[in-house]
Amino acid sequence: MVLRCVLRCALCEKELSKTGWERDPEQYYCHEHRMVLPMRTIGLYIGRFQPFHNGHLAVIKDILKEVDQLKIVVGSAQHKGTKENPFDAEERKAMIYTALEEAKLADKVQVFPVPDILWHEKYADHIKEQVGDFQIVFTAENKMLNDLFTAKGCQTKTCQRIGDYVGTEIRMRIVEGKPWEFMVSPAVAEYLKKINAKRRLEMCFDPRPI
Repeated sequence: MVLRCVLRCALCEKELSKTGWERDPEQYYCHEHRMVLPMRTIGLYIGRFQPFHNGHLAVIKDILKEVDQLKIVVGSAQHKGTKENPFDAEERKAMIYTALEEAKLADKVQVFPVPDILWHEKYADHIKEQVGDFQIVFTAENKMLNDLFTAKGCQTKTCQRIGDYVGTEIRMRIVEGKPWEFMVSPAVAEYLKKINAKRRLEMCFDPRPI
């Protein structure tokens, strides 16, 4: 199965036929509006976001220079309460929207929690079923994701890591009481304190009953 990259009108969201835009890959003629309009491009970005940090935010800002809309997939959505995945899908979704609202970018994104499946060859199809149309997959130095989507005929682009931000280190810093707030946006730092992330992580790192 090859994933079909659907192009839609930026105003009415109707799917465009090939004859409507083949002359110029940057523009199309919308018969509904009877005018030439720029092409609307939708990107896809996947991560676990445990937690959502400044590296993620910087990558998303760069992606939004290339696309009109971005669909962000919160991967491993079924996992929570462990050292590797302490925050549940709704908390991670809230972090992303909180940070992007602070950056005045929330209107350009949609966030979709998506559970993993144990069949790699079907993963790209699984994502498409969950989120709908997209044209470019941004894979953030993840060769496996790049290969899975490329095998399905999707256009992929590797994002370079921006800054020295790693979720594992942030989680450790929170547990150990070391400075960590500088690694996330102020809004995300406030949110993590609000949900008592330190206590959550302490329990994940040492799950013995108290």
